Amino acid sequence: MVPFALRWLQADAGEEPDKMYQLLDYCTQQLQADVNLAATMKSLRATQRLHSISLQDDDFAVGSNPSNLPQSSQERHVQMWARRQHMVVCNLVNRHVRSKEYKVALRWLSWLLIERREDPGLWSVVGYVQLMLGDITAADRTFHKAAELLGSARSPEQQRQAQAIKRRHQGLLLFARNDFAGALLEFEASGQVLSQAAAALQSRALVYVYSCNLGAAIQVCMHASSNSGVPLP
Repeated sequence: MVPFALRWLQADAGEEPDKMYQLLDYCTQQLQADVNLAATMKSLRATQRLHSISLQDDDFAVGSNPSNLPQSSQERHVQMWARRQHMVVCNLVNRHVRSKEYKVALRWLSWLLIERREDPGLWSVVGYVQLMLGDITAADRTFHKAAELLGSARSPEQQRQAQAIKRRHQGLLLFARNDFAGALLEFEASGQVLSQAAAALQSRALVYVYSCNLGAAIQVCMHASSNSGVPLP
């Protein structure tokens, strides 16, 4: 059986998403097979307990299927394929965003939100893509949802990070409304906490470009390059 890591490397090569979609189909098939198997084994165990029949898990093993695993291991196997499925979908989202296929990316993000509705980072990505589509009203609502979820931060450091992310969201909204001065204030405030975040530095540099301050934009890019150790192109 081909290892998943090798399948991933093959699918991730190149810009076309076809191979990644094939990998998604494979993950979905594996996940569904494991879900069905887990349900079957659960039913068999229930029957075993009901009739006090002493059967071993190995009696139900079929080929390479994980039916010979304990129930907890079977559940982990299902979770593993669900996690891999989500990884592939996230990759597809990135590909479609890079190709400016924002509506397709949003459909996959909506699919991810079915199981990850409490993930503020995912809501942030949705808001960003909505801004790329020019839907500022929808992005504002989405960022508000992300802010509500970030409000559950408990430790002082988590609260600082959450507040910085909220200010970055506000900066993105102001930028979309052509309020470059207001956006810069928000990005600089968030950048004091998220100083090493590439997105925060890119946002500041972009505002300087749109504000016709090319020198400041270059300084931000040089600062980002010196911190990351990656030379500018």
